[in-house]
Amino acid sequence: MSIKLNALFSDSYVDISQYRDQHFKGNRYEQEKLLKQSCTLYVGNLSFYTTEEQVHELFSKSGDVKRIIIGLDKVKKTACGFCFVEYYTRADAENAMRFINGTRLDDRIIRTDWDAGFKEGRQFGRGKSGGQVSDKAQKETAMITIIIALIFHELFSLLATQHKCKNLQKPKSVFMLPFLKIFQRKDFLSSLSISVFFFFFAI
Repeated sequence: MSIKLNALFSDSYVDISQYRDQHFKGNRYEQEKLLKQSCTLYVGNLSFYTTEEQVHELFSKSGDVKRIIIGLDKVKKTACGFCFVEYYTRADAENAMRFINGTRLDDRIIRTDWDAGFKEGRQFGRGKSGGQVSDKAQKETAMITIIIALIFHELFSLLATQHKCKNLQKPKSVFMLPFLKIFQRKDFLSSLSISVFFFFFAI
């Protein structure tokens, strides 16, 4: 009975996600404890042009905001698509998780997640060029991986089919010629074109 009641009153919107800050200075237990008590939210997928005032206007709808820290490119010192929002109470932060996560700000669907607490230096992006690794960049990386996998699958499938043919001339180069023939096949090029089309459409 108690299990059913817990399920009835569970609030998945305020659950702690699987993401953990790899730069957290402490052990897993300490991090979990801070996340469960935190009044600070990480906000991602912001427009580079979104101002602190706009963030405050939106997030103050769920409670009293203590402070907002806009994420900066560590080289250019310009906004780079994320921020931290700190509330006075956990209850107000939970309301933001329920009602603001997934809403639109500056024509961008923003996402919120629990943060263990802002520390000086965390306002700077961790990307290679100084900015933040954006959601779009992660999506593009995933799509590229899928396309490469599709290309190799098609390549080796056609290679296996080619070797089954009985009346093939003996190639001069055992290694290179089969690959050259495969890339000249219309069905391979068609599959490759479709993959590239879906990649650019997705991003």
